[in-house]
Amino acid sequence: MLADYHLHLENGPLTREYLEEFLRVGRERGLAEIGFSEHIYNFTDSLSLWPRAWQVQPLAELSAYLELIAAAKEEGLPVKLGLETDYLENKEEELAVFLDRYPWDYVIGSIHHLGDWGFDHPDYRDQWETTDVKEAYREYFRLFSKAARSGLFDIMAHPDVIKVFGYRPAETIDDLWEEAAAAMATGGVAVEISTAGLRKPVGELYPHPDFLRRCKDHNVPIVISSDAHYPEDVGKDFPRAVALARQAGYDKICLFTARQRSLVSLLVPFLA
Repeated sequence: MLADYHLHLENGPLTREYLEEFLRVGRERGLAEIGFSEHIYNFTDSLSLWPRAWQVQPLAELSAYLELIAAAKEEGLPVKLGLETDYLENKEEELAVFLDRYPWDYVIGSIHHLGDWGFDHPDYRDQWETTDVKEAYREYFRLFSKAARSGLFDIMAHPDVIKVFGYRPAETIDDLWEEAAAAMATGGVAVEISTAGLRKPVGELYPHPDFLRRCKDHNVPIVISSDAHYPEDVGKDFPRAVALARQAGYDKICLFTARQRSLVSLLVPFLA
């Protein structure tokens, strides 16, 4: 069975009707369940953790999100409650307190900023032209590895999203992949195979096949996700992600309930 745990409702209303659009596409693509993982910074409740002068869209109340997913669950719909949060290096304790307040099925950790630079945002792409690419990669993977070891997260998202615009160091980064894979093993988190990269300028799955093989060497389990911000992308390109997982030696994926992980077979005949 397959699940897609990295979905965002932020581009539509927090309504049952919009949620069911994601469910419909998931069913059409053979998914057993889906999970929503709104960005923490979209909620007024997180302002003390992350003040956002850069955000222009209105913020939602976390209670509306929680109630929407809870109601869907109560009616037996195959949905899970998640949250995606950037790793806040100097606010681990505050973030832990925030996360412990709510009944998440899983929490996704991610890195989208190096300092004040949103390195994967199209509006800030030009900054790559004046950035030391190798140093940016080193800082990204330092933060990624620290996040993976922090105990805050269940899943580490799009693990090499730093390549999103196709900027790569000239030299090998095997050492950075090895460090990140070892950190995920130490932290007991799953790594996400994300099809989102296929919809970005880089045109590749996250992570690189060699990075994923290092994760397998360290027995880091996997989830497969789309990072869909619109219903039409739910489960998109999953056959390619399944193929990558199998090539790396994986035959199981993770499911989550109440932050408890289970493993199920990756043998998916309809995606063969």
